[in-house]
Amino acid sequence: MIKNTIRVLIVLGTIVSALLLPKKAYKTFLPVTLFSTACQLAEILYFSLHKLWKVKGGPGVLMCNASILVVGPYFFSNLWAFHLTRESLSNTFMATVTVEKIVRIQ
Repeated sequence: MIKNTIRVLIVLGTIVSALLLPKKAYKTFLPVTLFSTACQLAEILYFSLHKLWKVKGGPGVLMCNASILVVGPYFFSNLWAFHLTRESLSNTFMATVTVEKIVRIQ
């Protein structure tokens, strides 16, 4: 029950994020986002084939979790990152520093 609730919240958050993103960002950054998503899916496939990524519940649960995370939040967070940091080295630098600080805190 909790897993399904989390999945629904992830999907709803992704839909809200997709609605807030400007339409011009889709046209501009869709190719690079699709390439990044394909690379991420290839990495997940590699890790699952070589048993480097273990998930309780078997391959069906693995594919469900991977598809929900990659197609949803990963895809739209890439679009947002490219949209917010486009053509500005200072914005890109500040976004990278902020993410690094957040990751190091945890």
